[in-house]
Amino acid sequence: MEIGINTSASNSWQSYSRQNSYSIAGMHIFAFSYLTGWVDMCFSSYFTALERPVRSLLTSLLGTLVFPIVSLALLTPIWQLDGVWLTSIVSGAASALFTIMVAATVKVQKKFR
Repeated sequence: MEIGINTSASNSWQSYSRQNSYSIAGMHIFAFSYLTGWVDMCFSSYFTALERPVRSLLTSLLGTLVFPIVSLALLTPIWQLDGVWLTSIVSGAASALFTIMVAATVKVQKKFR
């Protein structure tokens, strides 16, 4: 009968440590998405308030569906798991750029009584 270290417990601890390092790295990458993630939501509400429903719908749809799917499809094959985390940053930046370009074309009409 041998006395030694239980290797299965040691391997599970190493696996947990590796998963923990992946999640911390992912959180550091994902944290930058908060810098651009608000732009499309804010301007979508702005366009709705100006009674521009097409611009509002387009901004919202591109920011929440199209840009994330395209970013995920492009970044994941290149950077694997980091590409998944980078998706939110790239799609947020693309959406913010598109939204600001659309907002620059809006002409607000002042109504006087």
